[in-house]
Amino acid sequence: MSIDEQFVMVDGSPALRKLARETGYRYALCPRIHVLTIPDRYPDLSFLEQSYDDVTIDDRQRYQAEDRARRESFGTSWTMMGIRAVATVYVPLGPGAFQRLVIPSMGCFGVESDSGPAYLRQVGEEELANLRDVLAMLRVHEPVDQVVEWDVIFQQAV
Repeated sequence: MSIDEQFVMVDGSPALRKLARETGYRYALCPRIHVLTIPDRYPDLSFLEQSYDDVTIDDRQRYQAEDRARRESFGTSWTMMGIRAVATVYVPLGPGAFQRLVIPSMGCFGVESDSGPAYLRQVGEEELANLRDVLAMLRVHEPVDQVVEWDVIFQQAV
């Protein structure tokens, strides 16, 4: 996302204008957060190349065969991804004008796409909590009816 796409002047919806009015135009507002997955473009697969020196020869051969099969299936049956929460924040500039900012969490990368839904949801919840901590430090107002959108991959774990 370019700098021009992150910092945009918008009129704001009637609900956003109402919320800004209710807070006296003194707070940045965050009506929406999106928890999403993104491809991990530089995955670290070195964990699939262990020597297993501390186990028996039979176990070592079995583990290395499992790792080899896992490496060979990378990109076809599974990939690595990142999970990130992204807040859309509106800074009131007056009764009807807002500056829109996009603030992402740091993100957690190296997540295996075929991880269980409960684990994926847990990582998403952690990213959401981290982002909310940042928003609190910036004194961004999060309304009680804030919308949190989850990518479809998380829906199985609800």
